[in-house]
Amino acid sequence: MIWKRLFSICLLSTVLIAIAAPATTPAEGLYYIAALTGNVQVKRPLWFGYDRAHQGDILKLTDRIWVRNPQSSATVSCNDLNSWQVPVGNPFKVSKGCSDSGILSDSGILFRPGDNLAPGRGIANEDLPHLISPRNTALRPNQPLTLRWNGVKEATHYDVTIKYLATPVWEKRVSEPIVDYPDSSQLRRDRDYFIVVTASTGVSSPENPNQEPAPTITLLTDELEQELKKNLALIETQNLDADAKAQGQAHLYHSTCQDPNYLNTCLNQNAIDVLETRIKAGTDNAAIYQLQADMYKRIGVTYSHTDSALTEPLRERVQCGLLTNSSHRFGYTVSFINDTGCPSAPEQ
Repeated sequence: MIWKRLFSICLLSTVLIAIAAPATTPAEGLYYIAALTGNVQVKRPLWFGYDRAHQGDILKLTDRIWVRNPQSSATVSCNDLNSWQVPVGNPFKVSKGCSDSGILSDSGILFRPGDNLAPGRGIANEDLPHLISPRNTALRPNQPLTLRWNGVKEATHYDVTIKYLATPVWEKRVSEPIVDYPDSSQLRRDRDYFIVVTASTGVSSPENPNQEPAPTITLLTDELEQELKKNLALIETQNLDADAKAQGQAHLYHSTCQDPNYLNTCLNQNAIDVLETRIKAGTDNAAIYQLQADMYKRIGVTYSHTDSALTEPLRERVQCGLLTNSSHRFGYTVSFINDTGCPSAPEQ
C-alpha cells in the first residue's frame, strides 16, 4: 500500500532527524543544598512524607525543604549562584527562596547535567589505549594540558595526535601512557579537536566494538572565561566550607559551556580536577566522590577503562558511581558506606 510506504518513510526520517540533532530542550536549572546542620528534611511532590536531607542533595523548584527547629539550618545554592538561607519552622518550596527560572536562561548559571556523552562500552579491553583525560571537554585558555590513556600490554610506545578534522596539529611519540601538551594557546577557539592515541601494537583509541568517535576538546572563548572568573569570585565570597566550595566550583565548571546543547563543550575536566583536589585533601564527604564519579561517566570514562590507567582509589570511585548513581533519588548525594565498600544512599 502507498500509504504504508509513505508512513514508513516519514517514520524513518523522524528517527534520523532525532539521532542527528543535538538536544535543544532547555537545560533544567540546578539547585542543591550547600550546607546544613541538625534536623533538615525534604519532600518531592509525589512523596508521601519527608525524608532526611544531606549536604549536596540536588533539588528541584517544586521540592519542599523543612528546617525543623532553631538548632538546625540549611543553605540552598540557587541556579543563579545566589544562596538562600531557609527559614526555620515551616516547609518551603525551593521556588520560594530561589528564582523561578527553572530552565537555563539569562538569569540562570548552573544547570543539571544531562545524559552522559558516551555510553559505557561494557567491554574491558586492555588492548586499546582508551583516552582518560582530557576527553569530551572544553578547556580554559592557556590551561596546562596533560593527556592520559589506558596503557596497552606489550606496547613499546604510543603515537599521540591532536587533529582538527583530518589534519594533525600536533604529534608526539612517547613510551609511557601520559604526555604533556606544550602550549594549548596554539589551539583555536572556534574548533573542535580530536585526540587519537595509537599504540605500537597497531590499535588506536577510537577503534572499539561500538565504533565510538575519538574524544574531543575545545577551547573556551575569552568572553566565557571572563564570565567564569566573575562567577568563581562570587563563590569565593560565600561562607562555604571546603566541600561545599568544591561542589559549587564543580557545578559551575560543568555548567560553563560553549554550547549547552553539546556537553563536550563544557568544562568537564575542570570539574573533575577540582573534586580530585578536594579528595586528595582528605575529605570523607561521599557526595564529593559520587559527583566526581558521575562526571567521569559524563565524559565517557567507565569502570572498564580504569583497569590499568587509573589508581585503585579512582577505579573504586568510578565503580561506586556506577553502583550508586541510580539508587539515590537526588542524583549525587550519599551518606554511608555499604557492604560493597562504596558510598551509598540511606535506605528508602
